[in-house]
Amino acid sequence: MINIYTQIMLILVHMFLTYNVHEQGKRYYDNRIKKGKVIPKVYDIGMKYIPDLSEKKILEHIVNGIALILPLVFGRKVFVIYIQMSIYMYFIRHIFNTMTILPKDKKCKDDSFGWSNYIFGHCYDKIFSGHFASVLLVLLIAYDQKLITSRWISYIFITIYAILLIAIRYHYTVDIAVSVVVTLLIYNNLKDQILKQ
Repeated sequence: MINIYTQIMLILVHMFLTYNVHEQGKRYYDNRIKKGKVIPKVYDIGMKYIPDLSEKKILEHIVNGIALILPLVFGRKVFVIYIQMSIYMYFIRHIFNTMTILPKDKKCKDDSFGWSNYIFGHCYDKIFSGHFASVLLVLLIAYDQKLITSRWISYIFITIYAILLIAIRYHYTVDIAVSVVVTLLIYNNLKDQILKQ
């Protein structure tokens, strides 16, 4: 079991790494703009067909609230398992984020970030979606613990959540796809080990 000091340290490391990726992306893309270089537009199938709802600030609060509150909804056991697995998930996420920094959505404002954005992310931390991975991981754990009895409810919920993440332009479609693969790999490789503790 992970003690409170380790959890605090991991949150601080996550915040530092999130800040670092944002600053690297901002510096790189701002420098390109100063040199008169055009930032290429990323073709994204989800953003092409899902309407842009980035102006609806209430949706941002809903998406962030779900990612923050859902790990607590199913009780202490699910939360502890989630924390233990999410350490690996976020470590891998930070590696992916540093390897490829995709351009931000044109409506994302670099200067509009408060302290909470070091937890929820910035304009440039795209691959892969921590929001989606967190929610998917909680649903997998809750289903395994028999706290969710219908897979279809989970499928519908997670699909709507993915659509919302793309609609508010928090993530590209590839971010969601990579989240699914990484989260399933982490969950399937760690569940037996962690549940035996």
